[in-house]
Amino acid sequence: MKFKLKGAKPTSGFNDWYKKQKTKRATQRALVPTMLRVVTFALTLASMILGLSLLPLFPQPLPIIIAFLIAFIAYENPLFSLPIGGALIGLGLIYNISKVNFISTLGDQFVREVVVFTFLFVFTILPIFFHKHKAAIAIDLGIIAAILLFFGQAYFLAVPLIFASIVVFKRLSILTAVYYGLISTPLLMMQYLGFIIDAAEVRTDWWVLPNSSPPIFAPLTELLKSLQESMIQFRLFDTSRVVYAITEQVTQTPPLADHTIIEVLSHYLDSVPGIVLFLVIIAVLVSATVIVMRLVLKQANVSERILPPITAAVGTLAFFICLSVLQGPLAFEAKIESGKIAIGTIAAAVFALPALYIDQTPKRGATVDMIAQKAGELLGKLEGFEKTLQKVQETLPVDVSSLKVKMLILKDKLNDTLSKTSNQFYEPSEIDDIFSQLEVLGKEIANLNTELDLSLKAYQMLVEGEYSTWIGRFQDLGVQVPTTQRKNFQQELPVEERITQIKETIDAGENLVKDVLKAAEQAYSLIREMYDPKLPEESQAVAFAREQLVENTTPWVASNSLFTALNNWRKQYRVEISLSICYLQNSISVVASLSDQCDLLRSVLGKDFSKVMDIVRRAENLELDVKKNPITVGNFIRTKEVLQASLDIVRDILAVLNEKLIALEKSIDSLLPTEEYLWEKNNVLSEHIAFATGIFLEPSKHQPDQALANLRQAASYIDECLSTLARYKYLEEILLNFPIAEIAIIDSLKQKPCISVHDLPFEPKIAEDYLRLFYSKRFRDYSLDNQSVTLMRASK
Repeated sequence: MKFKLKGAKPTSGFNDWYKKQKTKRATQRALVPTMLRVVTFALTLASMILGLSLLPLFPQPLPIIIAFLIAFIAYENPLFSLPIGGALIGLGLIYNISKVNFISTLGDQFVREVVVFTFLFVFTILPIFFHKHKAAIAIDLGIIAAILLFFGQAYFLAVPLIFASIVVFKRLSILTAVYYGLISTPLLMMQYLGFIIDAAEVRTDWWVLPNSSPPIFAPLTELLKSLQESMIQFRLFDTSRVVYAITEQVTQTPPLADHTIIEVLSHYLDSVPGIVLFLVIIAVLVSATVIVMRLVLKQANVSERILPPITAAVGTLAFFICLSVLQGPLAFEAKIESGKIAIGTIAAAVFALPALYIDQTPKRGATVDMIAQKAGELLGKLEGFEKTLQKVQETLPVDVSSLKVKMLILKDKLNDTLSKTSNQFYEPSEIDDIFSQLEVLGKEIANLNTELDLSLKAYQMLVEGEYSTWIGRFQDLGVQVPTTQRKNFQQELPVEERITQIKETIDAGENLVKDVLKAAEQAYSLIREMYDPKLPEESQAVAFAREQLVENTTPWVASNSLFTALNNWRKQYRVEISLSICYLQNSISVVASLSDQCDLLRSVLGKDFSKVMDIVRRAENLELDVKKNPITVGNFIRTKEVLQASLDIVRDILAVLNEKLIALEKSIDSLLPTEEYLWEKNNVLSEHIAFATGIFLEPSKHQPDQALANLRQAASYIDECLSTLARYKYLEEILLNFPIAEIAIIDSLKQKPCISVHDLPFEPKIAEDYLRLFYSKRFRDYSLDNQSVTLMRASK
């Protein structure tokens, strides 16, 4: 619940925030047991004293004082102390390994910078991410385990400490292993480098000497003697020497040496397979032991609380035995004695005893104010959920009634808790139980959000599936519908954004139905005009879909109605539609195929050739468009468009051809040798073209089916027109050249009493036509043998 106070000062927001943070810190403090804080303080103090003293930076007693300060802060909150302690130990480690130029020999300056940065980053960042008290203890154990290697009589206790951390802290024990590895690995390498230098003075092939493999577990007593000295005093001069020693590792050129850390790294890398196999063997042995022990304890009806010490002891024992036995075959070196193995095994069991006696579950220590604050927070979350639920009910057709009932029950419980809290109704002994109940209510509120999210996810998948399904079905029917670009389904999405996406999909579905509804109305109207005039003026399926689109909250019922109607029309009028499409395609093809007769068209049309070719290209484009976008029941309205375009094409080409026919007929009539000469004029074709042209001039008077039939008939005249034009053109050329042929015939007759086609200087067919024309003009003076086409003077 939010309250707005009039006249609040500008700082009231900060004061509220500060009070909330103070209450939050008090709550968190109450949840951490005092014993856990004490253990954190003690182990942090021990680890920091050891780390800062044996990897020295500061003169004594500064390491002890700094360790105490870090431990004191860790008692309250490790987040503000352990990162500083980790950074100081990391700097001390880098300062000490600089003595053997550990970093400067690793490569170029960039590589060295990355190594230093990574080293310090890991030391500092892990305590920030893992800042609880248990994590702090795990880190402390890792530091102590690594520092124990400096003590020749106690170094073996590092392994029991690590195994104790594993059984007590489970996953957090990774921090123990990480800090142990970060500190011990460079130090073991430094000591191994000293061994190589000493061994190389004895013999050049030092690697054949006994115990020359790289060590993975050994005391660092020899290395302790050669570590860097700390500052004599904490002043700028001494500090600059430390800083220079560290930065010099990054910037300086490494001094020449016969043996460097690179050589040490190569030997360790060579032993990596054996080290990995060793760790796998230990993990398998310990896991098998735990499984067997659980079965034994279960059958013996003994509590598993004794399992952690047993696991730590068995793990330590297995580690030491395998370390001793396998160091030769697995190519690494380790130093461990049988007496220390026994002590270490016992120590592991002892270190793991806290798992038996210390209850590490947080104590609540709740108060009435905490209950009121918790209930208020939960009520605020529930009110936010109520607003979201209301938006879902107003926007989407999703049934959320069960969630609403659960929400109202939780709301009543929280209001009741707030009311009782304000009236001091609860007894002190009840407060912890009430706080626990509020935590349960918090989980139930979280479950409400989860249930709503799951419901919306399921509904979104349903809606997206319906939309995609109907898009595909309508496209299969040939309906040209614009598709809306949809976002991919996302598993993780805010509820408000998911509601918006669902609403967008439903809106896209409604737009889809509107587009299909328009196409269905047009298709039905055309089917009624062309194939079945007895159909009602409006389709019942289309009317039902329109009603559903208005009344229903989702468009899928209307989609189903339209799809069923279109599919039924496709089946019922399949033959008629196919025949109509075939007529259209054939009519278009007749004109488009004229492009294959360019020579004939050019010869008979002359200057009108370009006009005809423009019309032919229009027909080719229309034919290609029909092939790319076939006419189906879904886009049947295109039949009207294609029909009109086809009518225009056929009309235009017939007009050009008819105009040419009339011109040639006039030309032929004017060139005839006599007015009585009868030539083969195609009067029937002229009548047909005149009838077709009349239809094209007034297409509105004809129904689509009649126009389609007329188009088919008119297109059939085109080939006849071309053949007639070719014949007319031939006859026109004959008549134009007849005067010359007439002179040639008269000259031939002067020389011979009779002549044939072979006596004239023309092709036989042309010569025959000239002889017949000559005879038709002078049939009184000459006779013509039709069989032999021989011309002679008539006898008087």
